[in-house]
Amino acid sequence: MAQGDLKTFDYYPFNAGKKLYDNINDTFKYAFITDAFSTVSKAEVEPDLSSFTEVGAGGNYTAGGNALPGNTWTIGVVSAGVTAMDFTDISLTKQASSPTTAKTLLIINSTAGNDCYHAIQLGAADGDAVDLVNNDLTVTFNANGTVNITVTA
Repeated sequence: MAQGDLKTFDYYPFNAGKKLYDNINDTFKYAFITDAFSTVSKAEVEPDLSSFTEVGAGGNYTAGGNALPGNTWTIGVVSAGVTAMDFTDISLTKQASSPTTAKTLLIINSTAGNDCYHAIQLGAADGDAVDLVNNDLTVTFNANGTVNITVTA
């Protein structure tokens, strides 16, 4: 596992198929947790933020997660027949009293009860925490989106 690795929770596309989510109009957040990336199971049943241990609020982090703007749900932009979900990149400037124990970043659908969508490893090695008091953090999402779904006949 490496810094920036991303996993999509199995239940997110399942629940989307049940029309529980609206990827165009729902509000998303990102949340920091103290759980190591390797311990966050993508097969977790109905995962939401409360399924994990959130860091304490402080500095540039709000309990329950920070707003993640710019969600776009498109088809045909990456290529024909490909649906993509993307977000605005995250940039946090170091700040006193910010969390120092975040190991994994969760992308959550806050409209749908903080259901988990993705988990991203923050540290250079699995289990390493990032110190947001002394370090800036930038998360740059892939230009083709955080998830791509290809429909073929």
